[in-house]
Amino acid sequence: MHMHPKTRHVARLFVCVSLVLIMLGTQTSYLRAATGLGASAAMPLVPGTEPTSPAQPEASDVAATTFEIHTRIWLPIVIGGSGAIAVPNATATATPSATPSVTSSATAETITIDQQPEGWHQLGGNPQRTHFADDDLARGPDQQWHVRWIWNGPTTQGADAAPQLPLADGVAPVFGADRLYLGDATGTVRALRTSDGSEVWNQPLGGRILNVGAFDPASATVYFATDSGRLVRMHASDGVILGEFNADSAIEGAVLLVGGYAYIGTAAGELIALDATTLLPIWRYNANAPIYASAAYSNAANGLIIVPSEDGSVHAVRASDGSRLWQTTINASLRPARDGRPSRRFPDTYPVVAEQAGVVLVRSYFDWNLIGRPEAGGYVDQHTTREFLQSYPQYASLFVLDLTTGERRFIAPVLGGGIGRDNYYYSTPPQAVVRSLPDGHEVAYLYWRNRLACQQDNPADCTELDDTTFGELDLNTGAMRFVQDHKDRQYNPLPTDAQGAMAMVGDTLLHSQWSNLGAIHIRDRNNGGGSYTIPIPSSAERIYSQPAQTLNQPILPVVRSPIFAAGNLYWRGSDGSLIAFTRGPRDPLALSTATATPRSGAPGAATNTPSASPSATVNATATPTATETATPTATATETATPTLTSTPTLTPTLTSTPTLTSTPTLT
Repeated sequence: MHMHPKTRHVARLFVCVSLVLIMLGTQTSYLRAATGLGASAAMPLVPGTEPTSPAQPEASDVAATTFEIHTRIWLPIVIGGSGAIAVPNATATATPSATPSVTSSATAETITIDQQPEGWHQLGGNPQRTHFADDDLARGPDQQWHVRWIWNGPTTQGADAAPQLPLADGVAPVFGADRLYLGDATGTVRALRTSDGSEVWNQPLGGRILNVGAFDPASATVYFATDSGRLVRMHASDGVILGEFNADSAIEGAVLLVGGYAYIGTAAGELIALDATTLLPIWRYNANAPIYASAAYSNAANGLIIVPSEDGSVHAVRASDGSRLWQTTINASLRPARDGRPSRRFPDTYPVVAEQAGVVLVRSYFDWNLIGRPEAGGYVDQHTTREFLQSYPQYASLFVLDLTTGERRFIAPVLGGGIGRDNYYYSTPPQAVVRSLPDGHEVAYLYWRNRLACQQDNPADCTELDDTTFGELDLNTGAMRFVQDHKDRQYNPLPTDAQGAMAMVGDTLLHSQWSNLGAIHIRDRNNGGGSYTIPIPSSAERIYSQPAQTLNQPILPVVRSPIFAAGNLYWRGSDGSLIAFTRGPRDPLALSTATATPRSGAPGAATNTPSASPSATVNATATPTATETATPTATATETATPTLTSTPTLTPTLTSTPTLTSTPTLT
């Protein structure tokens, strides 16, 4: 029978395709049987879509987990020469490039990541790093903060904890499954009970842990990274290691978790995306300079990972495939190396994303030596401050960049400050807190400098160390409003060289100054704000002041804010202690009892006129309690530490004067 040439061609093509499919099916079945992986599908590369992955091993199956990570096989089928998927397997290491070669066949989609998850699961409380929790704190004259327990703190006799665990500047806890998780400078991760601060388990990882971990509520697992280059995933219940990734370079920033993916930056200049379950690398982006800051996530442009690098650049990288959307250069002074702190342009910092406003806020190191200008404190007029920063860009350390273009949206009228002493700023100036108002409008709360905030009787005597106050920054217009700060010389001086980290819970702004933790409650932001004497009204509360014996401890700059979870506050103080606070009825004697666990474990008027007010006293009487060992992890358990008493009176004792130089270029 004679067959038409076109029909014959189609028949041959059909036979060829059928044979290829049969061969691939046979090979796939054989390989799956050989590795024991079972059926698995290629993982989508867009955050927010859940990857199909093998069932998780039991706690005792650590060896099997390691085998799985190194034997997963990708079998893309390419038909007609289009739709190719190039995903690296566990052993392939692509050479990093500014435009990564790894591509994805996943269709780009708009991803929305919730900024208000249940609990403070990672740095900033969410992937956008806003440090805002949409919750209400019980307020009023009948309510106050009580110290529940203190971990890793001094003894009742004023002696050092025996011995106190060393913590890095950037360390703070994360919350999950009614526990707190944090790492120390010995490379050990610890889980603490929120009820009393006692240790549940500890897991040594080696190296040093320099930053914040992350908790994944979907899988009840925790992630921590070390400066030896390890990223480790552990069971939150017992600390058993489920998997790890070796970046072959130090990891100093916090882990970022977004929609089933983990992101880390390395000293080698790589931003790496990994599957959060298997820790297999998905893509690598080369920033061409070390990455020591922590990354943040934005929903813009179908998902972006934003991170600064040590050449003064800010990178916006597509979460889907690791390609660069934009790169912008900003001013960033170099922190001098001192006291074990190496030179850095972005130490301990992170971008903060304002999704509705469409901007990202980035802070860079501010040199202490630049604090003297302008003379006599910050300018009264915001327009003059902007002109100064435009003429002398080396004084700028806060940049508000467009999320989709990287261009500077406006010049924020914010001069440098920070936490420092002895002519040295320890870290990058504290980041702003971003909150969304009921109408969807976004504002940022932060420290800013204006000579009207000086405490001297004669404004002409104002100095650069006395001009700090609180401000509300409109992220659409760049206009700043004054917030009533309740400054007074004795309890709340707000010095420019003691600007500690901030967080916000509902209408309550939490702020720290070395050994002091305080709060202001913004009652009605519809009034005032146009001048220092008629600010947005607020009421003030002194929460805690660390006891005098903490001066014997190594001093850590308070570069991490308190975290808020399940109605409680947890704050890592400047002495390395972790303090738990709970809200409750006010004691008539202004006393509250707190247990220092084993090392495992009045409304003010709308005016900024200083007025002294009595400080509440918190007595912390420590009672040692026994700790428990993690069954599956053969690690040393902490022994009970002596009791501890602390009397909080918010009286900062530190003074200092900062300096910094550098010039920004925006591209």
